[in-house]
Amino acid sequence: MSEVDKRDLEAKGFYKLSWVQRFGFASGDLAQNLIYQTVASQLMFFCTDVYILGGDRSKAAGIASTLMLIVRFVDMVWDPIVGAFIDKNHPRWGKYRSYLIIGGIPLTVFSALTFWNKFAPSVPYIYITYILLSLSYTLVNVPYGAINSSLTEIMMKLPCLLHFVCGVLTLVVSSYTLYFSFSLPFRFCFRGAIPGWIIQASGYVSPPAGESTLPKDPMAWFTTLSIYFVIGFIILVFCFTQTKERVVMEEGQTNSVKSSAQEAIRWTVCVIPAILAIICMIIISRYSLTDEKIEKINKEIEERNATKDSA
Repeated sequence: MSEVDKRDLEAKGFYKLSWVQRFGFASGDLAQNLIYQTVASQLMFFCTDVYILGGDRSKAAGIASTLMLIVRFVDMVWDPIVGAFIDKNHPRWGKYRSYLIIGGIPLTVFSALTFWNKFAPSVPYIYITYILLSLSYTLVNVPYGAINSSLTEIMMKLPCLLHFVCGVLTLVVSSYTLYFSFSLPFRFCFRGAIPGWIIQASGYVSPPAGESTLPKDPMAWFTTLSIYFVIGFIILVFCFTQTKERVVMEEGQTNSVKSSAQEAIRWTVCVIPAILAIICMIIISRYSLTDEKIEKINKEIEERNATKDSA
């Protein structure tokens, strides 16, 4: 193929991505997991054992769980709004990739602020920061999902590669996050490669023997998790530099994009299974079958059968 033909194909969107560009796009998935999934997996520990949400340890888990439920309903409304907004607008740095920076900055800031113990045990503070964090995450995640189809028209081997790379990177993040949750204090993350001096510098004090080894010092949490979030943002910037949109909707096509009533109904219907699951959990929690209740029911059944037999 001549250079002229190659340039013509590239102008039409048939651009062959380099391995660095492919990895750069896939690294965006790692960055989002490093920030948002770390928050999702650690927030409950923080609210109940460190921040003591609401000032009462026995009620902290319930208050935090309510927060996470509220955020899901907020996302139900916010996600389609973000999708329609992104389709209608063309930022300076790219239709989709711009939001890796525009949304990545507040995502990183609000993630760190969520684990800031300055206003403990304030409930409104955690609610506000976590909701803003979730809104910022949507502003990154929704356009990131659209970047894939805008990179090139050549989509034969790319999806399999990206799924594999993203899966491996997500597995690495999940493994370190779980290790972070249940390890000893001085193995806070990265198997002790970094955190020893970080936790010491943050003023962490080891708990007495016999107590939980989960770190309780708020500054240790804030410092260590902030490192996670900053690294995640740096990876988002790398993803931004390695992605270039070549196949995007023209401005005339985006004018017809709108959030229709049918779309709103479909999003609402998606919530029904979650509502049914919540109802089931409430019923199960209120009418739980303990061993004593099961034994009592069995005795009543046996007595009823014995009465029928004697009759």
